[in-house]
Amino acid sequence: MKKALLIPIVLTLITTLLLPSCSSGVLPEQYAKVSADLATAQTEIKDLQAGIKALQEELSAKEKSAPEISGADLATAQAEIKDLQALIKALQEELSAKEKSALEISDDAPQSITPLTRSGRSIDDFWLGSIEAPGIGITKVRPSDYWTEAGIRIPTESRHLWLETRRIFKYPEFEFISKLPPMAEGEPYPFLQIGFITGRDALSWSVFNLRGNDCWLRFGSFPIDSWCRVTTIMPADYSTAEHRYRIKVNKCSTEFFIDNALKAVGLYNVPEAIPQWSHSPYALESNFAPPSIALPVTICWDYGGIEATAPIPVDSIYSAADGDPLPPRQYPLYTNDSKTKWNGLSTGDVITSHPVPVWGYERKTLFFQSDATGTLTIQIYTGGEWRDLISITLEADTLLVYNLNAEAPIARCVYTPVGTDTIAAAEFHLAGSR
Repeated sequence: MKKALLIPIVLTLITTLLLPSCSSGVLPEQYAKVSADLATAQTEIKDLQAGIKALQEELSAKEKSAPEISGADLATAQAEIKDLQALIKALQEELSAKEKSALEISDDAPQSITPLTRSGRSIDDFWLGSIEAPGIGITKVRPSDYWTEAGIRIPTESRHLWLETRRIFKYPEFEFISKLPPMAEGEPYPFLQIGFITGRDALSWSVFNLRGNDCWLRFGSFPIDSWCRVTTIMPADYSTAEHRYRIKVNKCSTEFFIDNALKAVGLYNVPEAIPQWSHSPYALESNFAPPSIALPVTICWDYGGIEATAPIPVDSIYSAADGDPLPPRQYPLYTNDSKTKWNGLSTGDVITSHPVPVWGYERKTLFFQSDATGTLTIQIYTGGEWRDLISITLEADTLLVYNLNAEAPIARCVYTPVGTDTIAAAEFHLAGSR
């Protein structure tokens, strides 16, 4: 192509790429247009860069081998190319500013992405992607090429499809409603992580992890990470029916919920490890290495090199947001390792409650009431074993309110009845400050 013809065409393309300003008044239904305009502009800029590079090579070749081109003509052509490069650079800076502006306008998008997706907003505006392949290594990808209404697909011979939000959340919580891939023994096996991770270097974790034939709450920081097993607590139909999953990172713990019910708690900054619990009503684990408190939402999917789809559609209902460092919690007492709640329970035997994670909370209040004068013993875990803190003889049909001032990672109650006693109330209330 003659340079005299190419330069006007390039200049015309540049002038047509000027996008309308994106002000704070942009409405959700306009997001689709903004996103499409940006994508079109980026593609056209790449084409322009390729055209300019080709023209530079052509001029260089003519400078060396085409004696019919005079020095003055060459100088003119080179000046025109430099002008084009300056214009392209200016346009790239403008587009970069507009992209940033568009993302700032939709800063709440990861908290309500489903309506935005329905209105045409690209998932690529909110998520970054990368994938690992043999002989190639890790390459960046567009999440929309792998994450569709059918789920998250990883191709044959690819490993570790990695998706993470552009935005970082502080003391974050993430919630989604979906089916999960079925657990499987042997090789290859499914590997799914959903939650919060500090990138592929994985120096910090607060994630739900489905790995082979087990499920875990994984939490901590390199080189210390703990795996709190939740396999037996998962819904029986987790792979065939949708359930609501939520992960919350707090100042002293990471919590995992299924269908709004607490299923696992990982405690950190705990110098002395507590025993592990892996059964209902919720699992417990601890370590002394806290994860980061500012993290992106991360999804990692792998199936040992075979093509597989995790049944988590792109339009799954989910939210991501900054959270409370120590959200208030209410813990009903259950019999240890069971789903038997003490509220309304009639018992003639000594019963011991499931541990309650009280670590980090300044206000720890126990409410307890029985219809008889039974004995309630409050225990804390310290020095490698359970130790009695106080034993209280109850007044029948009178509410006991006890403030636990001791600092300990977990506490529990032991109730000794006088007959067939009925417990009317039994729960801890936790709050971050007075």
